[in-house]
Amino acid sequence: GSSPSSPSDTLYVQLAAWRFEQARASRTAPEAALKEGVLRALAETAPESAEAVLGVEGVGVTKIAAEEIACLVRQWRASVEAEEALALSAEAAALCERRPDLSLTAIRHCLEHQRGLKRDGLLDRSDHLLAAVLAVPAVSLTPPSRAASKAARKARGNSERLLGLGSVWPRASTGHGLGPGGVYHARSSQASRDPQALLPVGPAA
Repeated sequence: GSSPSSPSDTLYVQLAAWRFEQARASRTAPEAALKEGVLRALAETAPESAEAVLGVEGVGVTKIAAEEIACLVRQWRASVEAEEALALSAEAAALCERRPDLSLTAIRHCLEHQRGLKRDGLLDRSDHLLAAVLAVPAVSLTPPSRAASKAARKARGNSERLLGLGSVWPRASTGHGLGPGGVYHARSSQASRDPQALLPVGPAA
């Protein structure tokens, strides 16, 4: 039998709900509207046309009812395919982020292997996979190297030192310090309150 989470079981639940509504409308037992064995056969075969529904052995429903069942099956199929497409997109994007060096074909083959499919089993989904890969932000495809990150941190540190952020500059004897006579006499906190504080001051008396 199918596992509780299988798509056919999901369809079975929807068909059972349809059968219940039919039985309630006609004031009969659900088994009278559609036998249990037939209901399970419909869930397993998932017929998408009224003719296919009527071809299931023992179905015994009208043409209108058969069309309702077929419509329900088509809606279920579309829902399942949409969920599968979302899952496939997420897997392709995650793989692309982990391995930005892989080609689209290599990504497809990896996904086929993960899903236990035969080679080229996802070939008809190539356009879908390409869209998922292209949706991955470019920044995640070109992560900065360790050396580049270290250089960026060093550059920030140099800038902070030049601006006197969190550091002590030489005293006024150099003419460039924080003491009286230095062009950086005011600290940055003073400058935020008084822009004039950063102007050079005259030599100390």
